[in-house]
Amino acid sequence: MLSIVLFSTLLTLLITMVQLYRDYNTDINRIETQLQQIEDVHLRSLSALLWTSDANEIKTLAEGIMQLSDMQYLEVRDKEKTWVVIGKLQGDEVLAREYPVTYQYKDKKINIGTLTVVASLSGVYERLFDKVITILVSNGIKTFLVAIFIFFIFHYLVTRHIVNIAMYAKAFNINNQQPLMLDRKQNSNDELDDLVEAFNDMQSGLKKSIDQLNESTARYRSLVEYSNAIPWELDIATFRFTYVGHQAEKILGYPVQDWYEENFWADHLHADDVEFVQNYCQQKTEQCQNHEFEYRIHAADGSVKWIRDDVIVVQENGVPVRLQGFMFDVTDSKTAEETLLHAHDKLEEKVAKRTKALLHAKDDAEHANKIKSEFLSRMSHELRTPMNAILGFGQLLQNDKLEPDHKESIDEIMRAGKHLLYLIDDVLDLSVIETGNISLSFQDFKLQDWLNECLMLVRPMAMARGIAINVNLGASADEYLRMDRERLKEVLVNLLTNAIKYNHDEGSVSLDCEIRAGQKLRIRVVDSGPGLTEVQQQALFEPFNRLGAESSDTQGTGIGLTIARRLMELMKGTIGVQSSPGGGSIFWIDCHISPAVVKTSFLSVDKQTGDTTVSGHSCSVLCIEDNLANLRLIEKILTKQSQVRLTTAPTAEMGLELARREAPDIILMDINLPGMDGYEALLHLRNYQGTRGIPVIAISAAATPRDIERGLAAGFHAYITKPIKMAELLGSIERIAKNKVA
Repeated sequence: MLSIVLFSTLLTLLITMVQLYRDYNTDINRIETQLQQIEDVHLRSLSALLWTSDANEIKTLAEGIMQLSDMQYLEVRDKEKTWVVIGKLQGDEVLAREYPVTYQYKDKKINIGTLTVVASLSGVYERLFDKVITILVSNGIKTFLVAIFIFFIFHYLVTRHIVNIAMYAKAFNINNQQPLMLDRKQNSNDELDDLVEAFNDMQSGLKKSIDQLNESTARYRSLVEYSNAIPWELDIATFRFTYVGHQAEKILGYPVQDWYEENFWADHLHADDVEFVQNYCQQKTEQCQNHEFEYRIHAADGSVKWIRDDVIVVQENGVPVRLQGFMFDVTDSKTAEETLLHAHDKLEEKVAKRTKALLHAKDDAEHANKIKSEFLSRMSHELRTPMNAILGFGQLLQNDKLEPDHKESIDEIMRAGKHLLYLIDDVLDLSVIETGNISLSFQDFKLQDWLNECLMLVRPMAMARGIAINVNLGASADEYLRMDRERLKEVLVNLLTNAIKYNHDEGSVSLDCEIRAGQKLRIRVVDSGPGLTEVQQQALFEPFNRLGAESSDTQGTGIGLTIARRLMELMKGTIGVQSSPGGGSIFWIDCHISPAVVKTSFLSVDKQTGDTTVSGHSCSVLCIEDNLANLRLIEKILTKQSQVRLTTAPTAEMGLELARREAPDIILMDINLPGMDGYEALLHLRNYQGTRGIPVIAISAAATPRDIERGLAAGFHAYITKPIKMAELLGSIERIAKNKVA
């Protein structure tokens, strides 16, 4: 009832506020209309009267304006005097307007005075207050009467039935309960009927669920009773079993009633497991953690059984009060596990013996490989010694005046000797590569300069057969590569040589480059030769397989491409071929582009001496090097540079002291130093505030890709491998010096 009255009151207030707001706007609009009427109608008449200075008519017009409702004050004045003042300004709640009075004289509009009108809003507010009282009283009475009416209707239609439903729910009994029915007209089909129907459905569903639960409980009890596990429950306060399933007698042989005796279970534990079981159970119970564990127990027949116990800790108000669980007989699985462990130990023993045999085999293989290397070295010496005599005396005979037949024979001897020498070199190279004893020196070098070196070696052979070599570098002309320069040259020269040898006279060879994804550069060698079949392409990289060319006049060993493929694999590059019979061949290699090299050269070359110098950027250099020969070499290189001031130190410790004292622009750091090595010295430099920003260049004889990557990753600005190349050293110094100036 109270809520209905409150709601009705709020509704009355809301309606009253809306009505008042509308009435207020109506009064304000009426006053605005009157003010607008004064401007539109009376202002023109006032203008004519002021122009003629007719005081009586001005006063009459002013009094007519003041007859309008809610007008409080009016004033008419010109530049010289005030003609009329009616009323008095009172209060702040007013609407005021001041109108200029103008007169049209000939073509000119003249300002002859002003009209000030003020309308009071106090009358508006008084009328609103009266309406508030009237509306509130009338709406309050109506609202109260409606609320009383609604309350009785609602009680009759709804409230009394809800009370009956609540009393029915309070006396609810699932085992003896009639369906809920209300004292009202049948077939109403409203929300109360839906509620009664839902309540009766809930009652039926609940009874069905309880029946299913009882059935499930009985089924579960049956499963527990006939399972191969021992269900149990234990009271923590007395530490005695309150329930043990009959399976205990079947599994362990003891009657169920024996389990209820004090300490029965603890007394039959295996002596080696008693301490562990008691401590573990006590700890987990105090922590209220469910747990499982395994232990041994003596059975009634004298045997020892392995038991896995799954335990649930039951709590009340956060305190453990009892334990529940299942005991599983895991004796068979434990026996199988022990058998498996025994077999595992046997297998470990066999693996150890096999590993030892493999290590012996590895040692034997390494020994055999060493013997093979020594044999190849000795064989190379033994073969080259007579070849030196054959080719040497052959050259002497070529310089003598011989008969044409004799000269032709000597030329044939020289060609065969050179071919044999190439064969010896290729066989030795292949053997070194196959044994993995080859060492690679990765460095950054400019593509265009390196290609010019390769082309210089093969141009004479191409010119002798009238074969044109076309080169197209495109956008890659200024790229730098990071590979083993000499080994990569060996690969490309082999491809160019093959393109010339297996081409026809007056043919063509094209060389082009293409930048590919993943910092890769593809170099392609395209020839106009006879091409290759699919079968020939599959056997192309097999050693000593010349694909039938051994019967021709073209000389070769058949292992050049094999060596090229092995070298590309060692340099983490790739090599491939595309060809078709009669369509020539395309051999390509994918190389790594250097990501860290500045592609604009800052070196200058003396045109008369050919010496490389630093171009105008002065800097101080500290060289930390313990090898006197290497130190003298660096001194000779840098002392020629007038812009470079060099300081040296033989140990890392002395170098660090000099670096902190003098703060050089660049530090050259040997890696393999006595005492503190280059990596540790670099760490000290980076940890000291005064030397943290000094660029450090590593100089080392460790030249494998892994060594170079490790150095750059450690924080060296550049990594120069020994033997030192003058242009590379000066180029690195120049780049760093230019960056510091910039």
